[in-house]
Amino acid sequence: MGAPTHSSRQFRFAALGIILLTVVIRLPSLLHPQPIDSEAMYSVVANEIVDGGRPYIDAVERKPPLLFWTYAAVFRMAGKFNWKALHVVALVWTLCAMAGLYAIGNELFGSNTGLIAALFYTVFQPWWTWKNLSFDGEMLMNLPIIWAWTIAFRRSASPVRPELFPAGALLGAAFLLKQPAAIAAVPLGIYLLLPSYRVSRNLTPTNSIIQATMLTLGFFVALGSVVIILWKQGILHDAFYWTIADHDVPHVFWQKGMVNTLTFVAACLPLVIGAILACRDKDEIWAGKTGERTALLGLLAVSAIGAAAGARFYPHYYVQLIPPLAQLSTGRGWCHDVYRLKRDDIYSPIPLLTIKFSSGAKIRKYIYTLAGVLPAATSPPSRSRVMFSADRSRVSILAAGSCPAPGPFWSKILPRIRRPTLSMFTPTRKVRRIR
Repeated sequence: MGAPTHSSRQFRFAALGIILLTVVIRLPSLLHPQPIDSEAMYSVVANEIVDGGRPYIDAVERKPPLLFWTYAAVFRMAGKFNWKALHVVALVWTLCAMAGLYAIGNELFGSNTGLIAALFYTVFQPWWTWKNLSFDGEMLMNLPIIWAWTIAFRRSASPVRPELFPAGALLGAAFLLKQPAAIAAVPLGIYLLLPSYRVSRNLTPTNSIIQATMLTLGFFVALGSVVIILWKQGILHDAFYWTIADHDVPHVFWQKGMVNTLTFVAACLPLVIGAILACRDKDEIWAGKTGERTALLGLLAVSAIGAAAGARFYPHYYVQLIPPLAQLSTGRGWCHDVYRLKRDDIYSPIPLLTIKFSSGAKIRKYIYTLAGVLPAATSPPSRSRVMFSADRSRVSILAAGSCPAPGPFWSKILPRIRRPTLSMFTPTRKVRRIR
């Protein structure tokens, strides 16, 4: 193993900085010796479970059972009403959600984008009040939703994609943590059926239907397993009543909703602007990823519906909007442009690439990196020519000879050019020449 490169050290320092920032942001909850907001209600039911009681019978709260079982697991290991342990688990839960957002950003645009998505989540998740640091249902359900979407966005060589089964199970677990999470499965299922998804992965309509079926099966298997447990405990009817049936909306708090919504938009304005730009962007950063862009916009829409469904507009309801907003805003413009050349001593998620070009009778080499454009295993065409303008502000890459169809290299570099004969790039810095 060689010594870590300059770019890898930068990446590690950036990741460590984001983790430390998360600890600092959540420090008020870590030092707080009492429950925060709704934690007190959930802990009553959870400790009743620890003592051998049954939810919805011995202690009643209208949240799904997996939330109480999660609290009970913490109190069973750390002691009853151990708030510091609960808040430490909330910190770890947040870091795991950030890791999922990093994985999505890395899959779509590269490591830099993933880090910024994680940064946005930790900064904007509390968004207005420190009470949003509590270990409530919205924070709990974000983690399985994020990782379900991470699995779905991953590239896979299998036309069946069996990993979508656990992704569906994660969505089922999210619903069993907080009811509005069930709606997050809808845009993900639609994503698997989109024509743009099939084209990007060379799938047939039958393959898409099979994959959507795998996702659906995972969801209902997780849900069915919990139904069986509740039935064996003799509380299935009560659980259904308190978690589903007893949720009418007698009054809509319109004024509170408008005030909290405007406050949320103001507090998360960078994310909102990024999401608006993502809506307008069709041919730039999201070129070749229209299916993922559509799915994330769908997740944002259904998350807004989930936040408004209770008609009470509590501040913590808006926490479920942060993951899609963070991912959409990082994908548009707050990160590097994937079509720009980078110097080889600047961080890049892929190894250096070498292109030979002819200049008169001499052959020279220019080493450069293409940030977020090429996978590590992809090589440029063997016969290529790289030319610089007089002031070195622009770079031209020409393919030698005629190319009837874009190959694996040019399909990545020139997604918007039919015949890959010429491409113009604007480097952020000069490309270093070596002999």
